[in-house]
Amino acid sequence: MPSLIAHRALAIAVIIVVAAVIARVAAMVLRRMEERHARADGPGRHTTVFPLLRDIVRYLIDFLAIVIALDKVGINTASILAGAGVLGLAISFGAQSVVQDFVTGAFLLYEDQFQVGEQIGLPALTLTGTVVQLGLRTTQLRAAGGELITVPNRFITEVTNFTRSVSREDVVSVVLPARLDADPTAVRRTLERVAAAVDSRAGVTGMTDATGGVQYWTLTATVPPQDQAIAEKLREQGLYELGAAGFLRGGALGGGADGA
Repeated sequence: MPSLIAHRALAIAVIIVVAAVIARVAAMVLRRMEERHARADGPGRHTTVFPLLRDIVRYLIDFLAIVIALDKVGINTASILAGAGVLGLAISFGAQSVVQDFVTGAFLLYEDQFQVGEQIGLPALTLTGTVVQLGLRTTQLRAAGGELITVPNRFITEVTNFTRSVSREDVVSVVLPARLDADPTAVRRTLERVAAAVDSRAGVTGMTDATGGVQYWTLTATVPPQDQAIAEKLREQGLYELGAAGFLRGGALGGGADGA
């Protein structure tokens, strides 16, 4: 009897060690796969999927190790698995909300509606925040005030993904003056050089007015709403170059040929 107990204890110890080694190797392989994909494509979805996949693999290895260990000590694992199936069915009827969480979480992952690090809104829950974790049962958001919000997946019925929204673009315009007697072709060439030097998105619309002894030229650029500084650069550089070329009314900025 002591030898049998020792034999079973040794077998269980070997099973635990082997399971731990397999779990560590699997985690290492998945982590390297995640790093390789992150270098190639950026973090994105890999930050969401790989941690979840590591958890699933670990749980599966632990479950198999427990079943094999029980079998080694003479416990009928077949009956346990059959009973677990019946128990799981009974639990599923009594915990439909948990099942809904898992089903919704699986669809969220499959459809790639959002990923870790993206900013989303949940209109039905009036919640907005950055995704910290996306699991099969819950999703965690970090609100603007720093609060960590955990939402059961079954409540996620509508998602607004601000990170993937098409950014709106604004057209900024700058009107610059030139003397009425200045050569329009020369003025256009000067302003085209200014636009090209300031930003590739800028261009010369043309002479949009000529009154009061002044030609008025318009430069435009199509930029994101947060990039409005280009208008100031166009105005400053445009006035300087027009003045340097002697095209400004009443004198030239930067010592143009027109003097006073």
